[in-house]
Amino acid sequence: MDHVPSCNYLMPTSSAHQLVILAALQHAHHLQAQYHQQRHQLQAQYDPSHESSSSDSGSQSSSDCLSATSTSTSNSDSKSTHPSDLVSEDSNDATDQALNTLHWCYLLSTYRACSFIALLLSTHRLFPHHVAKCSQLGLILDCYIFDDAHRFRLNLCISPSTFDALCSLIQDHPAFYNNLNQEQMPVSYQLAIALFHFGHFGNSSSVEKVAQWAGCSASSVVKATHHVIVAFLPLHEQAV
Repeated sequence: MDHVPSCNYLMPTSSAHQLVILAALQHAHHLQAQYHQQRHQLQAQYDPSHESSSSDSGSQSSSDCLSATSTSTSNSDSKSTHPSDLVSEDSNDATDQALNTLHWCYLLSTYRACSFIALLLSTHRLFPHHVAKCSQLGLILDCYIFDDAHRFRLNLCISPSTFDALCSLIQDHPAFYNNLNQEQMPVSYQLAIALFHFGHFGNSSSVEKVAQWAGCSASSVVKATHHVIVAFLPLHEQAV
């Protein structure tokens, strides 16, 4: 019989955001269980049948006294209200009030938990995923631009000389510079991303497809395209 080696499988560690979501869900389940438990306790506390059964087992004389009193009262005045009816009405009112209060507190707590989860889902990335990237920009701008004009044109739809001319027209535009600590991509990279974006259609022109080709994020594709458009708008007669 072959020996099967034992393998210790390690579960992936949960992120801080995932732990917060798990704690919120556990809190919601705890609220639900606590609500049902307190509801049963209130119903048992204010249930007349439960009270009568407990009084019968505890003291039979007290029940006989109440029965005798109610009988004499009903014989003396047939129109008067029975004491047990008063007890039942008061008990029902107290039960309804207690249950309504409990229900309102439960709804308020549940609403707060749901609002917290909704805020967390809408403002945080709960399941971050690292995407492997391999940029084609270096191949296009460092190799093809010098020794393979045909493949350069296949990617950017213009010749290397035209690309250099366009890049020189916009390289000093303020759209490509900011006062943030993180610098933007070089102007040539942003121009290449925009030209690749403009020169394709269908699925090939989607932001995700261009981002995969350029080896950057989808937001970088959007920003680069925006910067190039802003820079060329005043140069319509010269460039376009």
